[in-house]
Amino acid sequence: MDDNERIPDVQKEELGEVLRRLGDRINDIDVAQRNHGGELREVKGEVHGLHRDLDGLTGKVSQFNGDLDELRTAVSRVEKQVATQNTLLKDMREDLRRKAAKDDARAELERLLREKERRFGRREQTRELARGLVSTLTAESVQRKTLDTALIRRCVEERLLYEPGFWLAPALLHVAATYGDRPELSQEARGHAIALDTARTYLFIALTAARLENYRLAGSATDNYLQTLDPLRLTQDFLVVLEATANRELGPQAESFARNTMERWFAEAPGVRNAAARARERLEHWHEMMWPRRERLPEGEFTALHRVYAGDWDVLTTAFEQATVAHGTLAYLMAEFPEQPDSRSDVRHMDSALEHLINRLDPDEAELQAKIDWQELLLSLDCDEETAQRELALRQSVDAEVMTFEQLLDNAVFKPSQVELGTEARKLALMCVWPQIQAVATACVETSLKRRPEQLPIVIDGWQGALPVDPAAPVEEKPLQAALAQHVAEVTRHRVEQVQPRPPRVLGGALGALATLVVAVLWQQAVLILMLVCLLCAGAIGFEFRRVPAEQRRLQAMGQARQREVAQLLSAAVEQRGKLLVRWDWYASRLTALTGWMPQRTRRQQ
Repeated sequence: MDDNERIPDVQKEELGEVLRRLGDRINDIDVAQRNHGGELREVKGEVHGLHRDLDGLTGKVSQFNGDLDELRTAVSRVEKQVATQNTLLKDMREDLRRKAAKDDARAELERLLREKERRFGRREQTRELARGLVSTLTAESVQRKTLDTALIRRCVEERLLYEPGFWLAPALLHVAATYGDRPELSQEARGHAIALDTARTYLFIALTAARLENYRLAGSATDNYLQTLDPLRLTQDFLVVLEATANRELGPQAESFARNTMERWFAEAPGVRNAAARARERLEHWHEMMWPRRERLPEGEFTALHRVYAGDWDVLTTAFEQATVAHGTLAYLMAEFPEQPDSRSDVRHMDSALEHLINRLDPDEAELQAKIDWQELLLSLDCDEETAQRELALRQSVDAEVMTFEQLLDNAVFKPSQVELGTEARKLALMCVWPQIQAVATACVETSLKRRPEQLPIVIDGWQGALPVDPAAPVEEKPLQAALAQHVAEVTRHRVEQVQPRPPRVLGGALGALATLVVAVLWQQAVLILMLVCLLCAGAIGFEFRRVPAEQRRLQAMGQARQREVAQLLSAAVEQRGKLLVRWDWYASRLTALTGWMPQRTRRQQ
């Protein structure tokens, strides 16, 4: 018992010790908690302080952002003001530059005008004298002796003293001396003028002689003028002379000389040595000019023939259009060279030729005048040199005077808007190339007829036939229709015979029924299922046998409809064949009209 009583006491002591230790631990924890609470309060205070500092920083940042936005706005405003000022400054500089350029251009223009007046002012007076002389010097005034030839000679001699190097002064003296009965002075002045400018002197003599109705002298002077020309560099002078000559204002001799010279230029063809090569190139060139005048084959008018034609339709079309070149060219020429008089036939081309000749500047004058024109162009365009250069290039391309004789012929005959010539002058050009036009038209028609096939092969649904190309040859359409119908019927019959029951489906239905029967017996399935399957197989076999006659009837109906369609197609093709060949032969026959048109017109004018 004592031992038992001692055991609880020991336990009690141990338990008390544990409790004390626990109490101490709890006290330690309480102390620690109190300490940590203080620390937590300190941290909390610090956190609150940080929050306050953060709020303050946030406000400062917001204020800084606002200030930055205001600064950006101010900078943008300043940049705009600077850009505006720069623009204004550039504009001011450009204005100052252009003002200075204008001042320079005006000063240069004034200098050039003074130089022109100093160097060539007397030439303008000579030109004024020439205008007055040619306007009063007529056959009537000479016959009536209303002109004071001595006064005219003195005025002209004075001009010659002032401008001995200007061709017009001795040319005027030649004219005045000629009609003032001073042959020696006339010859001396003529030689002096020819030495200065041969071409313009002869032209001036021809025009003034024509005004005085001295057509023999006008003809010989025209011939001499034409001999001085280079067919590779023809100027506006030649165009105005050609206009006056073609309208017989210089007399019949001048017209004959002009025609002969143009024919010689055309025959010589500079730059081509071989005559055969020259002829070939000429034909190719004029073929290119005449080909656009052809008549086109209407696309929708020969649709049926196009569908059945077995050959190359494009080749046939080209051959047909070659036959139309003669008619198209003749229609164009008749429109461009009508029978009625030229609308400008009442204009005195000789006067305009004289005016142009008198006003034409010499090379030294033209060089100075080009500088004056450039300064005036600069001033008119506010001294914008780039724009002025473009405008000058455009003017030069429009006002280009020099052209070759070949270009003149092309423009006069087929490009009338490219050259300022009347109908009569263009007709002289046409007379030069007329043999070429005839040769090209003849070659086109001959080639067209050679390329036309001997027969027109046709194919319709595999049936092949041929149509004659002779429009006068009758086409026996009934045999063709019968042969085509027989072919379509044979094709239809063959298709109908090919429609037979399909053995795989019939055999498949039978095998299916047999297999079902075997399975039903072996597995002892229901009789109803067996009957249903057998009925389905029998129905499939029956449907296959019923399909055959229905399909045959459908194909037969399609064959009959196709037979009617191809009969109509063949009939339309035969009809269109006749129209095409009749039109083809008619266009080919127009070659005779073309070759006979121009000579008749030429003889009437002569």
